Amino acid sequence: MKNNRVQKFTNNGTFITKWGSHGTADGQFGLLLGIDVDSSGNVYTVDQTNSRIQKFDSSGRFITGWTNPEFSKLEDIELDSADNVYVTDRSKNEIFKFVQAR
Repeated sequence: MKNNRVQKFTNNGTFITKWGSHGTADGQFGLLLGIDVDSSGNVYTVDQTNSRIQKFDSSGRFITGWTNPEFSKLEDIELDSADNVYVTDRSKNEIFKFVQAR
């Protein structure tokens, strides 16, 4: 959680790859707290310190990121079966939903 990187393993625990570092640029993290994967294998992360969500492909290449002025203290992220993104904000006791275009 505090090593500022995502590590990917096979189902049996074999290391595949890692990405990320400390910072504020694309692909960097301040405090990575949440992670989930969509139906296409893309990885979504919640970075509390930088108040943002980032999306990566399955090999760790940065795709996009987004913030919202309403974000305060993001804590976790979940995706549903339609790949809609839900993010919790601990300090506001709110859940944000992002509907993805298909």
